[in-house]
This record gives sequence, C-alpha cells and structure tokens, in this order.
Amino acid sequence: MNLFKEIARETALSLYVQTGKESFLKEAEKMGFNDPVHLPQPLPEAPALEFDVFDDLMMRDCIGGRLTKPVQTLLQGYVQTTLYPPKDDADKARLFDSLQGELKALLGAVKDEFGDL
Repeated sequence: MNLFKEIARETALSLYVQTGKESFLKEAEKMGFNDPVHLPQPLPEAPALEFDVFDDLMMRDCIGGRLTKPVQTLLQGYVQTTLYPPKDDADKARLFDSLQGELKALLGAVKDEFGDL
C-alpha cells in the first residue's frame, strides 16, 4: 500500500472512531484478509448532570468562593425539611434556631466575599 492510500485509510478510520458513521469505515481500503478493523463502538453520551446540594464539588463549581459552604448548608437544610418536616413546636423552634445561625454564617460570608466592593 502506498503512502497516500495509507493516509486516506487512517483518516477514514479516525473519522469512523470519532463519529461512529459506518460510511467512513466503508471508504477505508481493506488491508487484506487479516484486516484489523475491530474498532470499538463510539463512546455513549454522558448523562446530564443533576443538581445535587449534597455534592461538595458540584457546589464549589456552581458557587465558588467563601459562599459555597453557607449556601450549601442552607440548601441542604431546605431539602431535609421538605423530606422530614418538623412535627411539633419544639422541632420548629430548633429549626428556627439552626436557620438563624446558618443565615448569620451566610451574612458573614457575603461580607467577606464582597467587602472589597
């Protein structure tokens, strides 16, 4: 096989691997009876990411900076209270106290983050 045919074959095989279109595979010239065209299937598309307040890395990527942890804590608290709502007044009082502490932490983080403005 001369050099130009080999380059054309490699290009066609590369395009098949990248796109998964079998028309490129048909264009590739066969090397003979022992043709090593046992190519893998194209990679499937990754599933779409789902927003998860319990994923620390995702929250850091979405929010970043000093606000990440306080905002994440508030969002986690919201998710937990929707799954397990407070049953009596004592639970509501504890929830209010923890929420007040988390809001103070968020206020401090906002002041630290945007204090230069």
